[in-house]
Amino acid sequence: MVKPSVEDKMHGQSCLLTPAQVLLALLTLVPPLLAHMEPVEQVTVVQGSLVTLSCEARGMPPPSLSWLKDGQPLSLHRNLLLDGQETRLHLTAVASHDAGLYSCVASNAAGSSTKTFNLTVLGEKRPTSVAVLGQPVSLRCQVEGQPTPEITWLRDRRPVAEGARLRMFANGTLWLAAVQRTDSGLYTCSASNPAGRGSADRYRLNIVGLTN
Repeated sequence: MVKPSVEDKMHGQSCLLTPAQVLLALLTLVPPLLAHMEPVEQVTVVQGSLVTLSCEARGMPPPSLSWLKDGQPLSLHRNLLLDGQETRLHLTAVASHDAGLYSCVASNAAGSSTKTFNLTVLGEKRPTSVAVLGQPVSLRCQVEGQPTPEITWLRDRRPVAEGARLRMFANGTLWLAAVQRTDSGLYTCSASNPAGRGSADRYRLNIVGLTN
């Protein structure tokens, strides 16, 4: 029986490996396994919003991660962030040309695995909500996800902070008491969880009424 050998690159010598050593070497190879695998994950966002596509992989040796859009590499994409065995693709102010199939590919010596996102970009919607000066108003945020998304609100792209006249409820609703003219603007509901981030609802809040 011929025993497998490994060549010593430094000295040009070879050494024999026992069958147990060969088996151990093979067992240390683990194909990449991507977290939250689905055949194709559907992601729908509104034009002009922010979306984050996340991909995390495990394997032995640690897999390398790369991204494709419609089959073309995105290795030099300016919004592509790599952190060890996790990668995130941030798309800001998405437009119609950003729609398509995004694939995260994890590969190592034992094989490869792919996670695909189908990104759909809807036409920008800015429903108008009218509030009477000095009266309360509620803005709803309808989102779904697993795990349950964390919801934040932005006004004219700046975070909204809770205060005496403003509350954010657990269901995502933003409540403003005794609205003032300075409360007018574009309100955006943003939702995030470990799978990514995206914008859900947008409202153009107009304040009507006369000051005393």
